Amino acid sequence: MFKFVVLLSAALAFAASASLRVNPDELHVIWDTIEKDIRVRQQEAELEIRNLLEPLRILVDDAREKLANDLQEANAVIQDEIRRIEQEPHGRDIARCIQQAEEELRRVDDEL
Repeated sequence: MFKFVVLLSAALAFAASASLRVNPDELHVIWDTIEKDIRVRQQEAELEIRNLLEPLRILVDDAREKLANDLQEANAVIQDEIRRIEQEPHGRDIARCIQQAEEELRRVDDEL
């Protein structure tokens, strides 16, 4: 993009010089001015992009951390409930139910 703008500027300067009979030194000055202006604008654009991306990175990191914490809290509650159910005396074997609950929990964790 930068090269295209420079070439376009040079072509415009050349076209202008043909009709106005500008000498090569003036063209060189115009070229340098255009090139400096483009470089300054490019640096400003890069800085603006960096300034926009940094807050987004912070927000994404915060969201990722919050999600991980929420998952750990939810998992802890579910694991506590599983342990409570395992410790309750039952007239029948609930091991299969517990195994299914643990498998479901793993599936949910994997999806999240």
